[in-house]
Amino acid sequence: MKNGVPEYDLEINQGDDFYRTIQFSMGDKPFDITDCTFRFGGRYNLSNKKLDFTGQVEVLDSHTIRLHIPNEVTGKLQANTDYKMPKKAYYDVQMIKDGYERRILQGVVNIYAGNAYKVAIDTK
Repeated sequence: MKNGVPEYDLEINQGDDFYRTIQFSMGDKPFDITDCTFRFGGRYNLSNKKLDFTGQVEVLDSHTIRLHIPNEVTGKLQANTDYKMPKKAYYDVQMIKDGYERRILQGVVNIYAGNAYKVAIDTK
């Protein structure tokens, strides 16, 4: 935890659909996210002013969300050419309720290079 915000690192394969389900709790009790909306985005360098990628947040129930970045976006993410060394980016998830916005999750995104997603598919 940094700055009072939980940290959770993500791993994304370049060109894959990315999903991660996250349940929120305070101690042993679920944290209620009813009536909340969310933002999810990241950048390669924290000094950049604009986001390098954004994702979607789906609310599954009163304490669970699913982060999603479609393959059209992950296919454009930067990755190192060495499979053993992922490219790093930084992300956070913001929660908005009653006009108040706050960060509820943050961390590093490890981006691993992909190849097959670039291959054209013959649909004949």
